[in-house]
Amino acid sequence: MTPSQELSRGHLAAKTDFVFAFGERATFHYVNCAPQWKNFNGGNWNTLEVDLRNHIHAAGYNTIIYTGTYGVTQLLNQVGYWTDLHLYTDENNNPVIPIPQYFYKVVYEPSSKNGIAFVGINNPHYTAEKVKELIFCDDVCKEKPEFRWLTWHPNNPNEGYTFCCSIPDFRRAISHLPDFEVDGILI
Repeated sequence: MTPSQELSRGHLAAKTDFVFAFGERATFHYVNCAPQWKNFNGGNWNTLEVDLRNHIHAAGYNTIIYTGTYGVTQLLNQVGYWTDLHLYTDENNNPVIPIPQYFYKVVYEPSSKNGIAFVGINNPHYTAEKVKELIFCDDVCKEKPEFRWLTWHPNNPNEGYTFCCSIPDFRRAISHLPDFEVDGILI
């Protein structure tokens, strides 16, 4: 098996985001986990977590971060239809534990009312054409010098497709984000 064929336990909030041991231990409970393709977990999503932590510290931001998943990822079945992926089916053949389509981190800095959403597509098997269909906003980080601190490779399927959204664009696609006032993009 290769990393693109394996799933791992993707943490929504990383262990290293917490200072105290009890917080670090809490990240290993299932409420903080979702199935994540191994190459995405160790690739661009890990790079984002490290880069974001370092950038927030260096900039001196006092942020609130909302993290989560959305949708169910799919693969083509043997007859060419897109099929939702789940880890398990129960005794009645009901799908259980969906494999998320998207992982996201929304970073908000309340004092400036600026924010940004980082989004990853949790599927290394999608073609570039399919990924274009799944990107639901203008990428506000793409080729912008203000985001040089972000060292991911957003168009590399082996590391996971990733993109950035303004908060209003993110909310149009994923509406369960709490309501807070946003004046601009957090850089």
